[in-house]
Amino acid sequence: MLRRHDYMAVVADLPGADAGALAILRAAGRSRPAARVILTLPATADTPEPALPELSRVAFRCVRHPIDITAELVPMVREAIADYRTERERPTRISRMRRASSTRPLEDTVEGVIRALQLALEFHDRSAERRPRRVIAMASELARACGIIDGSPEMEDIYRAAALSDLGKLGVPATVLSKQQPLNDLDWQELRRHPEHSWRILREVPELRGASELLYAARERWDGNGYPRRLVGERIPVGARIVSVAVAWDAMTSQRAYRPALSATAAQDEIAEGSGLSFDPVVIAAFERVLLSWMPATGRAADAA
Repeated sequence: MLRRHDYMAVVADLPGADAGALAILRAAGRSRPAARVILTLPATADTPEPALPELSRVAFRCVRHPIDITAELVPMVREAIADYRTERERPTRISRMRRASSTRPLEDTVEGVIRALQLALEFHDRSAERRPRRVIAMASELARACGIIDGSPEMEDIYRAAALSDLGKLGVPATVLSKQQPLNDLDWQELRRHPEHSWRILREVPELRGASELLYAARERWDGNGYPRRLVGERIPVGARIVSVAVAWDAMTSQRAYRPALSATAAQDEIAEGSGLSFDPVVIAAFERVLLSWMPATGRAADAA
């Protein structure tokens, strides 16, 4: 069926992480844009699941039962659809921007550079393979909710920064990125250098310098306790404030080796608690509106209405 039709999002409830699940992902990947696949798996595995690491990397989301359909699965589907639409409609928006621009930047070349950098990061950190799409989905929706116009230079910088949000980890030792135990002080020192690594890499490409500035500031905090420059409040670029929330959302709602994923409502609560501390209150208000559009009326986001 996936071969005959184009779908925005596919939910596949499977008995396990096996070759059948990989076949679904491959079939979904044949369309352009590729369908976003959400895999739901049993709570526990009766047999070893050698395909699980690859599934977790390639699927848009990979979650285990029990799943709250209203509070968890529905927001995932709407997030996946939002991301699909962003990718599908972006060429049209770029075309309009090109017609309005006298400089006609080499967008195809820039897109190729972005994909090449993503591949380099995937080789270095396998957990990064699917993450950019989820960060892009939230960052794009947040930017629109904040009044940033599709196709504008500001939106393009946000899109590119979201697509490369983990790029600086190329400069972080793989032993730190793959560590199963809590990070020690030296590990954190290495990890906290990644905004500078991103900036140093991307500033070499003129069309990516805007994104480089956003990534340099995306780990700053609204209260000034972030890094690397301890910027405060509105000294942090707006795009960086948006990407910061998108990265936090993805990190909290994605499973890690050392902890399970939070539900959408739990992640929403935790991020909302950071308003005025970690995050710009205006961006958090936009975040609540985005989740309100993703969640059914019975979800936690409805309380923000």
